[in-house]
Amino acid sequence: MTNPSQESYEKILAATSEEEIKALADNIKDFPIEKWVNHPDYTQHIYAANLHKFLHSDQSKDLLNRLAKLGDRELVFADPTDGYLGIGLDAEEAKTADRESWGRNEHGKSFERLREKIRNPYSPKLFSRPYDTMW
Repeated sequence: MTNPSQESYEKILAATSEEEIKALADNIKDFPIEKWVNHPDYTQHIYAANLHKFLHSDQSKDLLNRLAKLGDRELVFADPTDGYLGIGLDAEEAKTADRESWGRNEHGKSFERLREKIRNPYSPKLFSRPYDTMW
């Protein structure tokens, strides 16, 4: 029998909504973040959750407008508590910090990928998985 953390981990990998992922993640105990961030589908799950939120939620229109207004600039998730999804720094710290000290910024990268997909929905370079070709 697997432990509850392993069961939650497997359920999160199969989850289809951000709310479901958050609810499941809240129940995880003693599960190292390194296991999550090194999973081969980690970034794909972030992207899928953002794709759903931007295209299929009550907030979609507003989010798409806000994303469009950002132009082509780099998108950075300035969260001082998260060096995986964010850069591990707040916005003010990021302005003066050496770029090498930034975290992975997976949310920012996901938003940039989403922006590119919205602008070029049929671009083959955006399809990392067969199921990613569908909206």
